Amino acid sequence: MTDVKTTNSNGLCYKELDNLKIGDVFSYISEKGVLRHYVISFLHKRMGHSIATIIYPDGFSETITIENLKNNKDKYEENLENWSLIYSKYINEAKMYE
Repeated sequence: MTDVKTTNSNGLCYKELDNLKIGDVFSYISEKGVLRHYVISFLHKRMGHSIATIIYPDGFSETITIENLKNNKDKYEENLENWSLIYSKYINEAKMYE
């Protein structure tokens, strides 16, 4: 685990946590049968639980426990050094609701 210095008094933030890294991109098939992607943008611990914030190319984000994230069995694709590039990398997904 690599600690990231932070002013967050609620816990530590990480570049890597429970074998996941900031910038890891995963894919899955949506309920409508569409291939979708998301990237891990933030890793931290809250009340003893490992938590990831994930962002989709369209800008929607959610917070999920790493345990639930691993249970999804989504496919690991790659690691983006700059996770904010998820928008441009999957531009068709980013614009799917326009």
